[in-house]
Amino acid sequence: MATAIESLQNLRSQVAEKGSIAIFVILALVAIAVLVAFLVIKLAYSQTRGVLIVDSPLKLYNMSTQTRVDQSIIPPTVNGQEFSSSFWLYLVDYQPTDGPQLIFMRGSDTTTIGTANPIVALDGTTNKLYVSARTSRSTTTNPATFMTQATSGYLTAIIDYFPLQRWVNVVMVVKDDAMSLYLNSSLYTVVNVSDLVDTTGLVTNVRARPVFTACTGSLTVGAAGVSGVRDPRGYIAQFRFFNYALTQKDIMTIYTSGPSATSILARLGLAGYGLRTPIYRVDA
Repeated sequence: MATAIESLQNLRSQVAEKGSIAIFVILALVAIAVLVAFLVIKLAYSQTRGVLIVDSPLKLYNMSTQTRVDQSIIPPTVNGQEFSSSFWLYLVDYQPTDGPQLIFMRGSDTTTIGTANPIVALDGTTNKLYVSARTSRSTTTNPATFMTQATSGYLTAIIDYFPLQRWVNVVMVVKDDAMSLYLNSSLYTVVNVSDLVDTTGLVTNVRARPVFTACTGSLTVGAAGVSGVRDPRGYIAQFRFFNYALTQKDIMTIYTSGPSATSILARLGLAGYGLRTPIYRVDA
């Protein structure tokens, strides 16, 4: 009887010991997984950054030479095709032209918008602002059709009426399948690559859904040296490019900083007020 009891106790001890070892192993694996996840997140974060393209207000019309930023200065994307861009734009007035008025574009060819990504331009006959991102469906486009999704394959977000004679902040965010456009820190519109899919037929080919293409090449600011586009009558300032998707908090921080790093209003935290009234001058 005593032997049986001792055997049972030994068995319990062995089970308890093995159970403790199993728990230890599980905890160790969890700790390793947490450490790996932390390192991955830290590495990804360390690679995400932005670059200042234009600081002080830059006149976009009657430019004598092309303003260009080489690709080597711009941080490469680290999370797929995710990227963001922020800029302040001041339109002195609006004068119709025989072509779109280029704010900026990015691409390997700085003389044409043919395969640029993105393209940001004002309409030639109204003060609409087009923000276009290239997709896998895009063809070599031209100034007359890049904003027309059905023919160009570019995904385009539109600000229907861009304000005149005041600084306005515009932020574009490309992430996953969508492009979001913010105006003065508020979400203005969201467009999705699925908008480019023809669903009028009986069957929609899921595989035909386009994706965003890589955002690479040099940045060209203004229309100088680019064929088929015209000058916008305005100024650009605090133009930044990011290799990640900005958050709402990031966008609000940009907005409250104002169009000039030396703005007195920005220092006083009154940038929001300045945008609701024509307080921001061109030389603010």
